[in-house]
Amino acid sequence: MKNYRLGLNHGGRVQFVLDIRAKDLRAAAKEWARLTSHNDCLYNEEKRTYFGWPVVKTKLPALQRKPELEM
Repeated sequence: MKNYRLGLNHGGRVQFVLDIRAKDLRAAAKEWARLTSHNDCLYNEEKRTYFGWPVVKTKLPALQRKPELEM
C-alpha cells in the first residue's frame, strides 16, 4: 500500500485534496471519488476525471478528516 495525495484540478486550481492509502493510483482515485462524493455518473474511473476535470497528484496540504464514529 502506498500513500497518495490527490485533488481535483478544476480550471488550474486543485480542490478537495485528500491523503489516500491504496495499492495503486487508480484505486486511490476511486477511493478519492467515493470519499468526496464525486463517484456519480460524471466520474470516469478509466480516465480518472470528474466532469472532464482530472483527479491529480498534488503537494498541496490535505484536508483534515474526522475519525469515523462507531455506532
